[in-house]
Amino acid sequence: MARVPQMRWFPFRLAGLAAAPIVAGAMVHCANAEALAEPIPQGARVISDAREEALRELGELGAAGRWRDAERHAREWLRTHPDDELMLFNLACAQSRQGDQRGAAESLRQSMHAGFAEWSHLDQDPDLSALRQHDSWESITALRDTLRSSARRQPDGLSGTRERLGIGPGPTGRAERVLADWKARHGEDGYRFERDDVRRLIFISSLDPIADTEMKSALRSQADHQIEALFGEAQPDTIVVAIPSLDDAPKYLDSPSTPDGPTQGGVYDHGERALISRDIGASLRHEYTHALHWGHMDRLHQRHPTWIQEGLAALYESYDITESGRVKFRPNERHNIVWDALNRGAAPPLATLFSMSNDEFIDPSGVLVHYAMARSVFEHLASQRKVEDFYKAYVAGFEEDPTGRQALEVAWGKSIDKVEDGWRSWVKRRGAIDDTVGSGDASLGIAGRDAGDGVAILSVASGSPAEKAGLQAGDVVVQVGPRTVRSQLELQLDMARRKVGEKVEVRFRRGDSYSTVSVTLAPLRRQRDR
Repeated sequence: MARVPQMRWFPFRLAGLAAAPIVAGAMVHCANAEALAEPIPQGARVISDAREEALRELGELGAAGRWRDAERHAREWLRTHPDDELMLFNLACAQSRQGDQRGAAESLRQSMHAGFAEWSHLDQDPDLSALRQHDSWESITALRDTLRSSARRQPDGLSGTRERLGIGPGPTGRAERVLADWKARHGEDGYRFERDDVRRLIFISSLDPIADTEMKSALRSQADHQIEALFGEAQPDTIVVAIPSLDDAPKYLDSPSTPDGPTQGGVYDHGERALISRDIGASLRHEYTHALHWGHMDRLHQRHPTWIQEGLAALYESYDITESGRVKFRPNERHNIVWDALNRGAAPPLATLFSMSNDEFIDPSGVLVHYAMARSVFEHLASQRKVEDFYKAYVAGFEEDPTGRQALEVAWGKSIDKVEDGWRSWVKRRGAIDDTVGSGDASLGIAGRDAGDGVAILSVASGSPAEKAGLQAGDVVVQVGPRTVRSQLELQLDMARRKVGEKVEVRFRRGDSYSTVSVTLAPLRRQRDR
């Protein structure tokens, strides 16, 4: 049975199902470190409030074993929403629990006809255990295999087979539904809409033409690299990639119940095949990794643990492309979190991290450290170009060891104890990175806020390098030197590594026009010195 968790939109789980997430949708995130500081009760509003509440109530009934009431609740919703694939799936669960296997099989077929394609749940959901022993199960697996094999062969995922079979739109149709809902909610003025059939993407963008082009180019480069290095091909289903306006972003990424609480940088909702990002930097890179990874897990019929999902996504938050075309990952703010935790003895053993459930991983008491550890383990692999070796070994040996421990041993050629010793030594040897800009440090002399495509200048200090270079309040800084800066955090990390007196090229947007100025960095002055 589907349930909605009480905090944060991480992969949902069916009641009683320990490993495989199922969604209202399955949301995974986030690239925003500040957002990890405390739980967010509710996240991106991709699905309707009414559907969310209906699924929540259904989950509570299933958790309490009230299967007859759960069936009644599902049927009541389906009277006005007959094609809700998730509710049909849960109806099948309730029927099977009550011994009505033929009814459950029919509901399950209707669910797949309506678009349900979380194939692993057919084999793993304990609520369907009795149905899997029933003679009607053969028809279920036949339909599943037809749809699943087509998704592997067809460039349009499941849509071609579904059209030939005369059945529902499937996962690709969910992206189309998100697109239609977006246009109905926000209109088309102020947004750009574009399709990328090669990578199975639908873009919804509030960006100006230049930023829009740069965003798509960067995402396509990331896609091509990750497909070649890790996932083999694009996700099987079309997904929406939405960059909302500053006014619309809070409707999807802020918590309605705690409007003054932390915000999310982005979210990927696998159930709706929708990615929403507040910025086109680290948040977008993080969430798009999730999208490709979930597509790969679907093709493999695997569900990887949270530490691997989040570790991979966090790894791709910060990287450079070398002249030879190789991806070189760089440390970000998460490195200092794990460095500090190791020095304080506050980091759990890797074996503990690997065995954590999703709820344990995102527990507020340790979530910052857990994210930092997950990224750090992957960054350690990347330092010796072993990420691909690990991932290949992991998916091949998933059935034997889904935790990732054995795959790490294969990648490093040593026992997990020695792997952990090496990783801990590597973190400590590297030391803390400079990730703050304090009094006397190199500075532009501006105060800013996130603008999605960069950092909007709120004020320019008198006599500062920015003022001398002609920067003004309202300008949006988008690049410093060779690196783009798409958020205040990215600008801060870039400034923290620079020296007083260093001359840098600063690219900025003024309205829809772009310019570049040369800026000589000066010491940041304390407020009382200004």
